[in-house]
Amino acid sequence: MRAAQNASRTKPIDAFTSSNQALVIFHRGAKIVNLIRHKVLDQIRQDILSCGLPPGAELREADLADQYDVSKSPIRDALQRLQFEGLVQTAPRRGHRVTPISVSDASDILDMREALEVAAVQRIVREADDTTLADLDQWRQADVSNIRAFATYNRDFHIMLAKDTVEKVR
Repeated sequence: MRAAQNASRTKPIDAFTSSNQALVIFHRGAKIVNLIRHKVLDQIRQDILSCGLPPGAELREADLADQYDVSKSPIRDALQRLQFEGLVQTAPRRGHRVTPISVSDASDILDMREALEVAAVQRIVREADDTTLADLDQWRQADVSNIRAFATYNRDFHIMLAKDTVEKVR
């Protein structure tokens, strides 16, 4: 009887998940745990966004499981979530693929980005102090030796522009 009571107290009674962690509630407290499926989801998402998995690439569960050193189950969960986010497409009996980007989509994105970044740069130039301008010097050189390094540089540069603009507005 006592063993059954103790066992019921160690079984989770509820759980809440965030991007890569879960809060598991027990009868005697709570514990935060990192979930493999969330880590795999974040890794695949990052690989898609950095073009490590390029648009249109086929995604085979077995290959991804080997690549990320996990079973197929967290891969399936990640692909389902990424499909919901629009980063992955699924076709019956054909499998998964990274969502391709159309020329029209790319053009629209670049037009919007250009308009926003021109405004951001104008604001930075108008309002930046010497320290901010000195910090911008690090962006004069880019590693163009491989696509992944350049994609990271490019993403970080554009994030910096947005952050500097937002900080100047506050």
